[in-house]
This record gives sequence, C-alpha cells and structure tokens, in this order.
Amino acid sequence: EEATKNIYFVLVVFVTIMILFIIDGRTTNFFGRCMRALGDWTIKHAPGSFIVFETVIAAFIMCCLPYSPLAALSGAMFVHKYGDIGVVYAWLLLVVFTFFAYSMCFFLARYKLKESVQRKIMKEPSLKFFKNLDLLIQRGQGIEMAMLLRLAPFPKGPTHYFLGTTSITLRDYYIGTLIPHLPMCFIDVGIGAGAKHAEKHKSPAMYAIFVLLLLVFFTFIGWVGLRAKKKLDAIEE
Repeated sequence: EEATKNIYFVLVVFVTIMILFIIDGRTTNFFGRCMRALGDWTIKHAPGSFIVFETVIAAFIMCCLPYSPLAALSGAMFVHKYGDIGVVYAWLLLVVFTFFAYSMCFFLARYKLKESVQRKIMKEPSLKFFKNLDLLIQRGQGIEMAMLLRLAPFPKGPTHYFLGTTSITLRDYYIGTLIPHLPMCFIDVGIGAGAKHAEKHKSPAMYAIFVLLLLVFFTFIGWVGLRAKKKLDAIEE
C-alpha cells in the first residue's frame, strides 16, 4: 500500500510539473527563458562547456535533485551544435557522468551510511518497504531489484544511496544499473532532441512524435513501478 502511494505521488508530481511548464509557456515563459540562456551559454563555449554541464547533472544526482530536464536540454543542445549525430554525443556523455554519480552515491552509502540506515529501517514499521526490498535482494534478486529501482518513478539519487545500504553485491548492482541505464539515458536526450526537431520544423507530425515519446516514457516507468509493487506485495504475503 505504501509503495502504491509513492508511485501515485510521483506520477502526480510529474503531471503537475508538465502542467506548470505549459502554463509558464503560455504566460511568463520564465522557465523557457532560463533554459534558453543556459543553452546559449553552453553552445557558445562548447565543447568545454558541455563537460561543465554534465558535471552539474552529476552534482544534481548526488544532491538528490531532479536532473531529467537538464538531460533533455543536453540532447537539444548537442543536436543544435552538431546536428543529428549530436544525439549520440549527448547520450555517451550522459551515460558516463550519470553512472559516475550513481557509483558515488552507492559507495558513500555503503561505507559511510549503511549501518545507521539499516538500524533505522529495522526500528521503523513505516520503512518496511525498504526492508522488503533488501529481503528480495538477499533471496538472489539483486540484479532485478536494481533494474526495477532504476526504472521505477523514484528519484534516482536517493535510490542509489539506498542500494548502497542493502546487501546487494557490487556485481549485481553494476549489472542491474547499467542494463536499464543505457536506454534510459537515450530516452532522456531523445526527448530533448525531439523537442528541438519539433521546434525547428514546426510540423504537426514532429510534435506528435515528441508527445508520443513522452507518453511511452511515463507509461513505461508506471508499468515498472507496478511490477515492483507486486513483488513487494508477494513477499509481505
């Protein structure tokens, strides 16, 4: 039940953010102006500025802040600067820098926070959700749990901090993280690149493709979240 509430809460937040972006675009366009200013500076000082930009994304992850808008923006900027091949450049850089940030979260939690977090989970009944996840990992489902958490609609920084406090092996963590990480990074930069193409060509078909990509993305993470919930419900029973 707690997992279901968390999934619905995250989905509501996503929808709310999208609605706010639409309202902002129709009124003050503050967010759009900020993103354009950041994009103009990054493109003007490329390629070194792209390294700085990706470092900021890594810092966002380690500070448990949402980074998906920045990842999408990177896709748009690379396409603007380098053409269609820019999607590949954006994807490779995002894979490297975000995977480094995930690893830092994992190791910080494992060697600095593990014992204190596990004690907290054992004492608090409301945190049984995390205890059950660790139990599934102990039963040999470490790779699948890492994959589900990577794909589920949860904040990515806290997710990897949490994995560092579980009994998951380093091998299972890296395999379970890397497999979904590659396509998810491509989806992130693909959303930005699709938006850039839609803006450039201004055709209804391009806008339809962009919206369809967003719908597929949110549907997919919702399905993964429900799959994770079923596994947790099964272990509680």
